[in-house]
Amino acid sequence: QVHLHYGAALLTAAGNEKDPLQQGVFLDNAFSHLRKANDIYPSYAEPTYDIGWAYQKIRINYDSAIYYLNLSLLRAPKYSKACFTLASVYESMGKQEMASYYYNRGAELNPYDVEGVEKRNRHHKATGLDVKVFPFAQNKDPLELNTPDGQKDLAFYNKMGAIYGQKGDVDNAIRCLEKAVALDPTSAPALVNLAICYGMTKSYDKSIEVLNKMLALYPNDLQALRALATSYEAMGNKVKLNECEAKIKALGGG
Repeated sequence: QVHLHYGAALLTAAGNEKDPLQQGVFLDNAFSHLRKANDIYPSYAEPTYDIGWAYQKIRINYDSAIYYLNLSLLRAPKYSKACFTLASVYESMGKQEMASYYYNRGAELNPYDVEGVEKRNRHHKATGLDVKVFPFAQNKDPLELNTPDGQKDLAFYNKMGAIYGQKGDVDNAIRCLEKAVALDPTSAPALVNLAICYGMTKSYDKSIEVLNKMLALYPNDLQALRALATSYEAMGNKVKLNECEAKIKALGGG
């Protein structure tokens, strides 16, 4: 946790710094520590969220912000703060349907986030939009459209699942990851990412089914256990949630 907390402190310093050169030094050091935190805890959402936030607020790069914020949502589908920040990014880019979708999603996940809900209401009043289904969910990425069928193997569908997931297009991510699992039912990346995507669509029974299959193959996989705990928490199953958390703690996951 040291790299995560120090990286966050450096981001605060960068945000308060008036000198552009010194601000750049703070940011570069912050990104270095946050990436180390991400390497140590690859299933944690906070390091990638903090990087995405910085690309939205300080070193403006909206494509990078979207990439890192969607990574944080893949790891923690109920992370409302990432949804509200994504909404702000899309609003700044003029992509108001996407902004409306993520404002609504953030408000659904955490209706008690006063600032986020106020932003959602302001955006709705200004645009008249109230989008609750991911826009353009049927659009396929050019890479998928242009790749010959004979080259669409396990690695391809895993990659496409990640690409769609990082865009926030969960429907297409699920479609590709289901194909990946069909090609190799033991693929840990395909299984855990498919389960997480099911969780993002509130298909918790499907998510739990996939995760239990994965844990039968890889009993000590912390990412799968954390995803399973998230699904049980969302379903209100405290007994199963406590079982998962106890096993995560026993494995040193904290």
